[in-house]
This record gives sequence, structure tokens and C-alpha cells, in this order.
Amino acid sequence: MVAPNDIINAVNELLVAKYPESSMYINLLPKDFFRPSFLIELPVFKKTAANFATVNVIAILTVTIYAPIDGHYNSDVDGINERMNNVLNIFSNGYLAVGDRCLAITDVYGTTDFTESIVELEFDFFDDRVAVSVTDPIIETVNINTVLEE
Repeated sequence: MVAPNDIINAVNELLVAKYPESSMYINLLPKDFFRPSFLIELPVFKKTAANFATVNVIAILTVTIYAPIDGHYNSDVDGINERMNNVLNIFSNGYLAVGDRCLAITDVYGTTDFTESIVELEFDFFDDRVAVSVTDPIIETVNINTVLEE
């Protein structure tokens, strides 16, 4: 089964391979974080029933791209857009390898402002349902008494 952190770690590995000089943050951004850097978050991980043994998983992962800023808190917008496009290209093949699985990426898009870009990846895949163990004792015998009424 694929856990939320498995997806985050797979994305982190791809970003580290492409941008080894950048800092990577997962889920939390410290007050005085380094730039250039990436923040990886998974705000949506939704499971819905598909059948008795399978669930449909929708996951939305957000990668925030922080570029260096100047004394006026402005960044090179062209540089941010280039970095956003490179990140979009990393995931443009339509899947993400996670362990022994390849998860379908159904949507990937980015937005930019003056100091950062945000890339969102949407995953849609099927996974095994968690097996529920029964702790109640198993019925070994059944006694049935019948009374015949006249």
C-alpha cells in the first residue's frame, strides 16, 4: 500500500536529483528558511471505496518553489518561471514511481507570483483496502431449541 509519506519522499528524491544545491523542506517551513528552496506538502489524501478489497485514492501534492530575493523582497520572475517549468517537466510523463508502483499523475499545473511558484500534482490511483482483523471469538456450536405448538 502507498502511504502519504511515500509520495512525498518520491517527489523529494526527484527534486534533490535535479536541484542538489537547493534546500528541501517537507510540510513545515522554518522562520528563516534558505533560498533557493522547495517546500513539499500533501494537503489532500482521500480514500473512497472502490470495491470490497480496493480503495480509490486521490492525492494532491504541492511543491512551493522559493527563489532568492533581493533587499526589497523581490525575485527574478523569469528565473522563478524557468524553475517552475523545469519542475513541471519532471512530472510531465504522467506517472510517479513510488516503491514498486507507478502512480498516475492526472493533473499538473503551476502558478507564479513575485517571490515563489507553486506546482500542484494530482494523483489518482487504486490501492488495497486495509484488512480488518476480527477480534470477536468464532462461534463453534449453535444450539437451536424448537417448540411445536398445536
